[in-house]
Parts: sequence; structure tokens; C-alpha cells
Amino acid sequence: MYNKNIMQTDFYTGLTKSEINKIDQTFFIINNSYFKNQLENQTSQKSLPTEFHQQTEEKPIRRNTARCIMINSNHEICLLYSRAKDYFAIPGGGIEPGETLLQAVNREILEETGYTIDNIKPLGKIYEERNNRITNTYFFYASPLTKSETHYMQDELEEDYRLVWLPVEQAIKKLETRFQNLKNHQFPSYKGSFINVRNLEALKYFHQETNFWSKQDRRLCIKKYRYPKQFKRHGPATRYLIYFYLYP
Repeated sequence: MYNKNIMQTDFYTGLTKSEINKIDQTFFIINNSYFKNQLENQTSQKSLPTEFHQQTEEKPIRRNTARCIMINSNHEICLLYSRAKDYFAIPGGGIEPGETLLQAVNREILEETGYTIDNIKPLGKIYEERNNRITNTYFFYASPLTKSETHYMQDELEEDYRLVWLPVEQAIKKLETRFQNLKNHQFPSYKGSFINVRNLEALKYFHQETNFWSKQDRRLCIKKYRYPKQFKRHGPATRYLIYFYLYP
């Protein structure tokens, strides 16, 4: 396991100062209390699986991971779908000792999706406490380039992954449905609950920070604003900004 307390000084090699500040910004925290607070009352909280109530005095295992939201030319993002356990995940994984963040995210994406990536940009990180495990997950977003074979480890092969490309709004909706199932006491595994929330919050933050629009969003906006009658409500500057955004 990679320990942030003994992190090498070249961990951020290849990133500018502003990119380092961005990737080190924690935009969400997940722990047992988070799930308890999502449920309305103590009766509901007691229905959580026992792992959510366990206290451990063991020294926590610290781990750093790197994940990447890939965006293709159709304005779709890539997710891993586990056919064995029915969940979606943003590709990525653990950072090896001595690796830089950029080396780790490039290696993990190549192993899990078969893609090399380009135009890599930092998004931020999620801090996660899951019993005796503390994880910092660093998120990037990038464009896919060439495609080759995937290289899964044995535990990943058991997940029976396949790649799916979805508009970001559709991906968020799928994860929100699973989160609603949790509120309705249809809990996945303890680990699966954390994975779902981690991915959901990362995609919501990505959508918010990048102001990312899918092709479907663009078509709807074009339909709304391309007619003269619709434009009468908007001044020249607003019209310019709308078209500048729709046709970057």
C-alpha cells in the first residue's frame, strides 16, 4: 500500500503549481457518518449493514488512488460496468510506491480500459474513511487516444468488467438511482455503497466544475435559441455567448 506520509517529493512531477492546488483540493468526504446522516431517523439507521456501525481500534491502512473521467468525441464519458456485481465505476486504481500521479493515472487507465489518454486535467480528490482504511482518490479528466488490450488482475477479472460510454447526465442518473435504492434500504455491499457514492459525487463535481454539456444538451439548447422569436429576449452579447458555447 502507498502511504501518503512517506510520499516522494516527485509525486506531483509534471503538474504545474495551479494543477497541484487543484488536484489536492478535497471536494467530498465519505465515511460511516455520511451514510447514517442520509437516512431520516434512528430506525432507518439501524437497518444499515453491521459494517456501518463497527468501530475499529486498528491502525488505519492509508491508500492513494488515481482515477480518470475519459470524454470521447461524442461527449460521452467512460465507465466500467461490473456484470458480476451490477455497479458502475470510474476507471482507475492504486498508486504504486515511487509512481507520480500522472504515471499512475496513465498506467491504470491503460490497464483497465486499454486506452492511452491525452489532455489530462486535474479535478480534485475525495477523502474516504471506511472502517480501518483511509483512501485519498485523485480524479482527473482526459481524452482517449489509441485503444489496445486491457490487463486486469484476478480480482478484477472476477468483476467481469465491460466498458460503457454514456452521456454524463445519464451516468449520474444511473448512480443516483442506486443511491436512492440505498435510502430505500436496498443496500449493496458495504464496499459497494462507498464505491457508488464516490463515483456519483465525482461525476456531479465534474459536471459542475467543467460546465460539461453532452451532445443532447447542446441539441436542446440549439433548438431553444436558434429561432428569432426566442432570441428577442436576449441581447447581442448573450446570443454571442450562447453560440460560442454551443459551437466551441
